[in-house]
Amino acid sequence: MSTGLHTLEVKPTQMTIAMDGVYQAVGIVAVLAVLGGLLTMVGRLKF
Repeated sequence: MSTGLHTLEVKPTQMTIAMDGVYQAVGIVAVLAVLGGLLTMVGRLKF
């Protein structure tokens, strides 16, 4: 499992750690956005 960011460095640097945090945050936000959109769609269909 390599993201392609740390191909040159063996040990994680501050940059790779920060990028991993950013990717995790983006993934969480995307999941929440999808769930919110589905909930609003279901709510509009029901009511």
